Amino acid sequence: MAGKEKNLGSNAKRRFRRNKAGLKFPVFRIARFLKVGKYDKGVGAGAPVFSLLCLSTLQLRFLNWLELQRGMKKRLVSLQGIFNWLLGLLRKLYKFLRDVTILNGGIIPKIQKNLLPNNKSNTSKVVVAAQEEED
Repeated sequence: MAGKEKNLGSNAKRRFRRNKAGLKFPVFRIARFLKVGKYDKGVGAGAPVFSLLCLSTLQLRFLNWLELQRGMKKRLVSLQGIFNWLLGLLRKLYKFLRDVTILNGGIIPKIQKNLLPNNKSNTSKVVVAAQEEED
């Protein structure tokens, strides 16, 4: 048995971090993704809990908005538009995710400059370089 498990009483249950924080998302998995992705030199204990708290807040706002839309019987817009609307409500989260492009999200409202071709000569160089890499 591991050292931590020895100290548990006979009826004591193991408490996960998500249960302590009152979240439904797996905190340990997000902490592992943050550490493996090397987003920072050191990931503290509160970082995954805070990020999951933001995700749960987004989830609740999204569900509340869907209930309002269903009640008003309006046509639903794309998930990309809903997500951008929710990010607009949370200014801190918008500042954190302003450079993120959501894949398979439909219409991108702010297209990044590196995704747009400048002219035909520039795109032909990219195609030639891609063909050379394949060979």
